[in-house]
Amino acid sequence: MTLFRAEWSRLAMYAWLLALAHLGGLIFLSRMMDLGQQNLAVHWSFGAVYALVGGLSGFAQFAIYARPNPWLSLIHRPRSPGAIASSLLGAGGVVLVLVVALPIILTALWQETLTARVVDTRHWLLALAGWQIATCAYCCGVFAALAPRRYAVIGIVLLFWLINANATGWAALGLQALALAWSVWMVAALFKANRGSPRTAGIPAIALPLAMATYFLALIAFAAIELIWIAWGTHPNNSVPPPGGRIEMVKATKQERMLAVLAASRHADAPLLAEQVKLSEPTSVGSGLSRLPQWFELANVRPMEFDDQRLGVRYVFSHDDGQLHGYRIRDGADAATLSLKFPHPPLLFGRLPGMRDGDAVLIARGRVYHYESESQQVRQRVDLGDEPLVSLAPIGEAYAALSDRALYIFDARPFVATRDVVAPRARLPLPGRYGDLSNLDLIELVDGHLIVATFGHLSNDANRTPPFQTAHVLRSDGSADEIGRRALSYDHVWLYRYQAVWISPGLHAVRKYAKHLFADASTLELAAPALAPRAVWALAIVLGLIATLSTLWRLRTVDGLRRWPWIVASGLFGLPMLAAFWLIELDREAQS
Repeated sequence: MTLFRAEWSRLAMYAWLLALAHLGGLIFLSRMMDLGQQNLAVHWSFGAVYALVGGLSGFAQFAIYARPNPWLSLIHRPRSPGAIASSLLGAGGVVLVLVVALPIILTALWQETLTARVVDTRHWLLALAGWQIATCAYCCGVFAALAPRRYAVIGIVLLFWLINANATGWAALGLQALALAWSVWMVAALFKANRGSPRTAGIPAIALPLAMATYFLALIAFAAIELIWIAWGTHPNNSVPPPGGRIEMVKATKQERMLAVLAASRHADAPLLAEQVKLSEPTSVGSGLSRLPQWFELANVRPMEFDDQRLGVRYVFSHDDGQLHGYRIRDGADAATLSLKFPHPPLLFGRLPGMRDGDAVLIARGRVYHYESESQQVRQRVDLGDEPLVSLAPIGEAYAALSDRALYIFDARPFVATRDVVAPRARLPLPGRYGDLSNLDLIELVDGHLIVATFGHLSNDANRTPPFQTAHVLRSDGSADEIGRRALSYDHVWLYRYQAVWISPGLHAVRKYAKHLFADASTLELAAPALAPRAVWALAIVLGLIATLSTLWRLRTVDGLRRWPWIVASGLFGLPMLAAFWLIELDREAQS
C-alpha cells in the first residue's frame, strides 16, 4: 500500500490537470452538440484519444523504472513482483479513472439534470468503456516500456481488435474487459528481473499477438505493393479494367450494367428489354448500412434523432423506453414524447414524395413508420416482420423496398392517400447474399419491373462470393422470370485474392473468430464465400511445413516441455508464428 500511495502522489498532479482539460473539452463540445447521439466515427475518435492518453501514460510511467539500475532496485524490494506490479498498475488505473471516466460521468450528469437531452443507461456506460479502452492501451504502453524493442509495440494488435470487432452494448464491454485482461497478462509475463525472457506461463500472451502483428505486416506489404501498382498506372482500379470483370461493372453506369447482362442472355425477351433500358433512366436501390442498430449499443450506426422543422422540435430515440423524446431546437426545452414504443431501434430514412412538411419516414428493422407532423403521431406503414429493411426508393408510380433477403414493390398511392399498413404488390427473393450485393438497378416496365442485380462486393476478399449478375422481370401480379445470368471474372490472380489465407490459415481463422466474438450475427454482413483453389491450400501447407521443420531444427537440443508447444504452434499458424518464436527466444538462446 505504501508503494501505491507513493506512486499515486507522483502522478496525482498530472492526473488532475488532464481530468480538468478532458472535462472542459467535453462540456465545450456538449454545448454545441449532443455527444450521446453521435455516430460511430465520433466514438472511434474519442476512443483513439483515450487509447493515446492511456498508452502514453503507461509508457511514461514505466520508462523511468525500465532502465537497468532503477529496475533492479524496484524488482528486488521485499515484496513479490506481483505485489509490486499491482501497486504500480493500480495507481495508473486510478489515474485513468480520474482522467477518463470521471469527466464522462460528470458530463452525463450535467446533461441529465440541466438539459432536456436523452441520457440513457448506455451513455453512463460510456465511462466504463472509455476507461477500459484507456487502461488496455495503458497496459500496452507499460509493455512497450518493459519489453525488448524488437516486439515492444505488439500491444497495438489488441487495440485494432477492439476497433474491428462487431460486438455492441454489453457484449462490447465484455470484449474490452477480455482485451484488458490479455494486456495485463502480457505485462505480467515480463514483470521479472530478466525482462528479455518472458515467464513460461506468459509466452502465449505475447506469442499470439506477435504472430498476428507479423501476419498484419505481411498484409501491409501486399497493400504497399498494390499502392505502387496503382501509382504505376496499370492497376485495374485506375486503368482500363479487364473486360467482363467486377471492376468493369463497378465503373459502369446503371444502364451499362443492365445492358451487359441482357447482351449475354439468350432469353427471347432480352433484345426488347435492352431497347427499353436504352430509352429509360434506371434507378438504383441500395443502402450504406454496414450493420443494423442494436438495442443498448454504445455507439450509433447513425444519429438516433430527426428534426421536425415545421414545429421546431427535435426527436431523439431512447433505448431505455423505446420512445422518441422531443425538445425544442430553439431553446432546448422539453417537448412532447411520442407515445409509440418501437420494437426495434429506428433510423431516419427521410421523406417520400407527396408527404407534408415536417413529416418523416423511419425504418425499424422490418417495419416502416410515418411520422405525421400535423398530428405528432407515428403510424406503421409496412410490416415485414423480422426481415430487416435497408432501403426504400421511389421508382415511377411505385416504391422499391430492399431487405436483406428480397426486393419488394409497393404501390406509391397508399403511402400518401391512406394511413393503413401497406402490403407489397410483388416480391423477388435476392438471387444471392445481401453481403455480396454491390448494385441493384431497375427500370419500370408496362407491367412490372426489370431488375438487374450485381453480386461482387469485395469479391477479391477470400470471404466473398465469385462475382456474377442476374436479370429478372418482376410482374405486377407477383410472378417473376429470370431473363439472364452472367458470371463475372476476377480482376486479380488467386495469389492476391487469398493472401490472407495462404500466409496463415490459422491466423486467418483466429482473426475471423475474434471479429465476431460476443457479437450477434448481422445478416447485413452475411456472404457466400467461394471455395479456395487447391493451389491456395497447397501453398499454405508448404509454408506451414517450412515453419514446423524450422522450429523443430532450432529446438532440436531443447527438452520437450519447451519444445513441442512451439512446434505445434508453428504448424498451426505457419511462418508468422515462426517469426514470433525467433523474436521471443533470442534472449534465451543468448543466455544458454
